[in-house]
Amino acid sequence: MDRGGTISVQVLNELTNVARRKMRMSWPEIHEFLSMLRDILTVQPITIDTHETGLAIAVRYHLSTYDAMIAASALHAGCDTLGQRACSMT
Repeated sequence: MDRGGTISVQVLNELTNVARRKMRMSWPEIHEFLSMLRDILTVQPITIDTHETGLAIAVRYHLSTYDAMIAASALHAGCDTLGQRACSMT
């Protein structure tokens, strides 16, 4: 991540959920963490186009809606690698 990359709003949402429920982080801690991520990564929004692409990916590849939205965001961002933390463009 130190070289940059792209992260989707869907991933930020899921990180928030995990941080709150499983890691029991406070809201201020979560806000600080998310702010740090948004500062070093490009955030790919979920648009209607992303949503439609995500639905098509979910149907075609039998993915969960959430995972398909992450893949769709990566496609719309022009990423060529989808990793556990962020996608990259070369």
